[in-house]
Amino acid sequence: MAGRGRRGRAREIAQAHATFLSTGMLDVGSMPIRDVVAGSWLRSTQAHVDPDADPPVTLLDDDLAGYRSAHPLSAVLPVLRDHYQQTKNLLVSYSPKALGFF
Repeated sequence: MAGRGRRGRAREIAQAHATFLSTGMLDVGSMPIRDVVAGSWLRSTQAHVDPDADPPVTLLDDDLAGYRSAHPLSAVLPVLRDHYQQTKNLLVSYSPKALGFF
């Protein structure tokens, strides 16, 4: 992967995804993708997610409000929204170790 530009890398990933969608086969060893990406593609396929369609709406009105208020991040959501409104950026940690907000 070293030495290839972002566009070249994006083309490789797009080709790997197209191959996966057309064949249903995924050989991570021969594809230029990370395991976490391959896992996401597999989970999405198993869940019958259509990458070209909007996801179904499963929570409406009161159900959505209840879900949001019960979520562990509900207390900090106003801070996150305010930060995003000001910066248009969010920092997200994908670490398996909980490090808190940064």
